[in-house]
Amino acid sequence: MRPIDLLIVFVLGSLLGKAIEITWRSFRAGRIVHNGFCAGPYSPIYGVGSLLGLTIASFPTLIWWRLVIFVLVITSLELITGLALEKFYHTRLWDYSKDWMNYKGLICPLYTMLWSLLGMVFLFVIYPYLPKIINTVESSEIGFGVIVLIGSIMLIDIIVSSARFALDKK
Repeated sequence: MRPIDLLIVFVLGSLLGKAIEITWRSFRAGRIVHNGFCAGPYSPIYGVGSLLGLTIASFPTLIWWRLVIFVLVITSLELITGLALEKFYHTRLWDYSKDWMNYKGLICPLYTMLWSLLGMVFLFVIYPYLPKIINTVESSEIGFGVIVLIGSIMLIDIIVSSARFALDKK
């Protein structure tokens, strides 16, 4: 895939993942919940997860093996990201410590199961149509411009947020 294709997957994954997260957290809390590392309505961890999912979906192996790999990789991404946020920024953006069989409050079977469901949606629903989605965005001057603009805003937001978290926690 070309860099612009990867940017499209990253941006769309970041936006869609954050929308799902806000919906889920708000449902569980009974009120609107929007928190995270970045100020905008996106989350880079979901963009990275989408790129990893794209890579895994293209593996030349049985679909069920791809799903198992997806769940292991995404759960590992969640753990590594959580540990890195704690180590470098002394912050925790999620806490599963009250959930059954959690590990350090950063991963647990409930969310691993939810990642597996999202993995199935990605592999069976989104991935088959991804080339068409990418072509649609790229062929539209407005869609292409919006993706580049959002990607640029996200990059600035990630840099500013990194600095903000680093300075706040000193």
